[in-house]
Amino acid sequence: MQPHHSTPTSCSSTPQQTVQLPATTRFHLRAPSGLYARAGALGTQMITANSQKTTYWETYAAVPAPGGYVALLNEATQQYLSADGTNGGLTASRGSPSDWELYKIVAQPNNKYAIQAKKNNQYVTVQPDTTLAPTSTTVVAGSLFDLVVPSGGSL
Repeated sequence: MQPHHSTPTSCSSTPQQTVQLPATTRFHLRAPSGLYARAGALGTQMITANSQKTTYWETYAAVPAPGGYVALLNEATQQYLSADGTNGGLTASRGSPSDWELYKIVAQPNNKYAIQAKKNNQYVTVQPDTTLAPTSTTVVAGSLFDLVVPSGGSL
């Protein structure tokens, strides 16, 4: 795989197969709206897809876990994305991954990716209020993301 900067990654997998990302791959999650998923400043705030720019608040590292899962570590908070939010949304609030913090990255057509939470087996979807939550039993338009490599990152 070649490095890409500010463009979606291209992985050599067929659509709807789990993607095995290289260890600690760094990327931004770009939502269908074209906006990036940003971690909340306090770590307990919901992840929202409302950022036009990419900084370390919008940067995640994929940490390999058993069974084809990854834990997603936010660079700003140094916490893992958790699906154990009080209202069901994702937060960057866990110091170590458990089942609530494990996901599968699933290739979709057109170089898009869906993120499936291990704990409830549902896909992370952008909600009407721009928060991200694992609420869909199938891949829908709101659960298709681009994985964009940050400047200087590599795959």
